[in-house]
Amino acid sequence: MKTHRKHPVASCPVTSEALVAEARQGFEKLLSFCLQNEHGFWKFEKCLLALLALLGRRLVRLFLTSRHERLDLKPYVQNGAYRVSNGYAERTV
Repeated sequence: MKTHRKHPVASCPVTSEALVAEARQGFEKLLSFCLQNEHGFWKFEKCLLALLALLGRRLVRLFLTSRHERLDLKPYVQNGAYRVSNGYAERTV
């Protein structure tokens, strides 16, 4: 039976500032990759696509985190139709 190890989960809650730093680091990695790559164009393009996907994932996570940080729950919980629970409960997107 094959098993897969889970990657360690970062400490919650993650902040948008930490994600900005992570995205900048990913972009710097892309710049270095483009400047120093010695592969042919096909292999370069294939690797670049994977690195862009990782950067895109980081940017989506930044978007979701910054929206969460700005979310005002007061209008939703005023009438009692909704309740506030664990804001950082595990979710699947």
